[in-house]
Amino acid sequence: MLRTLIATMLLGGLPGIFTVFESGTVSAQTTSATVTPAPPARDRLSRKHHWNKRRIAFSSRPRYSERKLREDNITDVEILEIQQITKALVPGAIVNIGGVWDSCPCEDGDSCVNQVWVVASASGQSTGVMLSKINNQWGIGPVQEWWFDYEKYEADWRRHILKRRNADLSELALLNEERDFLRELQLLLLERFPYCAADESELPD
Repeated sequence: MLRTLIATMLLGGLPGIFTVFESGTVSAQTTSATVTPAPPARDRLSRKHHWNKRRIAFSSRPRYSERKLREDNITDVEILEIQQITKALVPGAIVNIGGVWDSCPCEDGDSCVNQVWVVASASGQSTGVMLSKINNQWGIGPVQEWWFDYEKYEADWRRHILKRRNADLSELALLNEERDFLRELQLLLLERFPYCAADESELPD
């Protein structure tokens, strides 16, 4: 039931996923079907596969780094384009643009040629965003887009933990359903990560 629900939401768009439990419309379902435990060897392989995917995805978290810079200086047209994109994400922000890197990780695709780390400051808070130049246009690359979704999941997981700390016994059944939902959601998000050929070679068959 959970996997069907999550898969339906993923196909219909992610925003609904992160509010499903706010309305309290999901209730526990029971089934009489029995589940045969996976053989130990297969179970270990499944866990190894999961943790390898998790390791690859987590190592890609967008951040500033000391990478080789592009020889050409950033142009005025690029600055304007980057500012417009960043302020659409963080309205009213003051934008600080770093140096332009001359390459992209393979996860962002063969069409990505440059990247830049941008910091937007608004209302006393700073937000870092990785922008990628793909097909000669600056924008949000596949990895940064995935991390936006994963950070929403992380925020929902933190809210879930806080609710469990303050819950009474009457709320545990729904909270257990929510916990299982979020665990399934994490697995599906990890499957959605834009792994490249080099990543796939590190994963067990």
